[in-house]
Amino acid sequence: LNPGPLKAAVGGGDVSGQVNRQFDAGVTVVKQELAKYPRPCAVVIDLGTNGPVSPSQWTTMMGLLKTVPRLHLELRAQ
Repeated sequence: LNPGPLKAAVGGGDVSGQVNRQFDAGVTVVKQELAKYPRPCAVVIDLGTNGPVSPSQWTTMMGLLKTVPRLHLELRAQ
């Protein structure tokens, strides 16, 4: 993964890309990133088709991101 173009487009920040990351692992990454950047202006999450998402996982993720003014969350089902 080459985060350079994305970081240049948004003026910095972090990119944490990993192939086959499950939703629970995505929640962990969001927690870690929010510890470093407690008030992000935007968050982009793309977890693809890496297994089912339970209602509690969804609620946890949305609770973490409830104060983010711009959120793009992409999930794809097969």
